[in-house]
Amino acid sequence: MDEYEAIRRAYFLEDKSIRAIAREYRHGRPLVRRAIASAEPAGYTLKQSRSAPVLGAYKARIDELLAENETLPRKQRYTSRKVFELTTS
Repeated sequence: MDEYEAIRRAYFLEDKSIRAIAREYRHGRPLVRRAIASAEPAGYTLKQSRSAPVLGAYKARIDELLAENETLPRKQRYTSRKVFELTTS
């Protein structure tokens, strides 16, 4: 966080080039460009989704219930508790 601020200060206030900033702070130019583009560093993102070993066996049934739920009148729709009861029984 502090380095992002320092990079942005060097670029916007001190008018240093991206190459000079990368050399000074020992970061790659893509990171310097990202720091210039946004004040906050990007959060961590997963490249592949995680498997759900516990939910995996019930996922198909839950999807069926949710699809059926769309066709029901508003007052008769399943609650999360009812979906849980229907999938575990």
